[in-house]
Amino acid sequence: MEALVYVLFFAAMAALLIWSRKRTLQRQQTHVQDRAELRALAEGRGWTFQTGVPGLIDEFSGAGPLPAAKGVAGGNVVTGTHRGFAFRAFEYQTRLSIGSGIDDHMKQQIHYFPVWAVQLTASVPDIRIQHRRWHSKFTSGTPLVTGNPQLDEQFHIVAEDEQSALMLLQGGLGQFLTSDPRAGEWPLEVRYGHLLTWRREEKLSTENLDVMLEFVTDAVGRLPAQTS
Repeated sequence: MEALVYVLFFAAMAALLIWSRKRTLQRQQTHVQDRAELRALAEGRGWTFQTGVPGLIDEFSGAGPLPAAKGVAGGNVVTGTHRGFAFRAFEYQTRLSIGSGIDDHMKQQIHYFPVWAVQLTASVPDIRIQHRRWHSKFTSGTPLVTGNPQLDEQFHIVAEDEQSALMLLQGGLGQFLTSDPRAGEWPLEVRYGHLLTWRREEKLSTENLDVMLEFVTDAVGRLPAQTS
């Protein structure tokens, strides 16, 4: 009986190892295919695609979901012009170790944050706008009070120059936030002369590239003095 238990144990371990290796191979194949599709889409439109750009995250350090760090590369970088505005779309990845396992994928958890950054053509004060959550004050600081009930109820807005931000929100940007349902779903941030938006826990792909690019470009059009 004891010998049978050992046989069953090692058979189970061998099956688990085979399954794990097969899963790893499938993930690698999917990753290669997704990257090829993204490259083909970008190059077909006259844009450029790079698998990685060293130090790219440094250019947007601390903006959106990005860390305040140096020497961090951006992955799957698409660079081009959309509706007359220069943009970059890219991925930030972070890895969290979760213990030992059969292979590296079981040992580490990878989190993906795709970011879209559209370059502004005129100066706009820095501002960060996210849909209000119960924990927003604890994670994002004290919000700006705009005096607009809809804005104050639905959004958590943070800005260093509050007076300039209020003027911004009293114009086209405020109207965009309260009238466009996408603004209640996806964040916006003006930083480093760009308007940025981002998503969480997904890769940059042919499915989300255009969706988010249209959203952030529409938002740019509601900022003052922007010319394409």
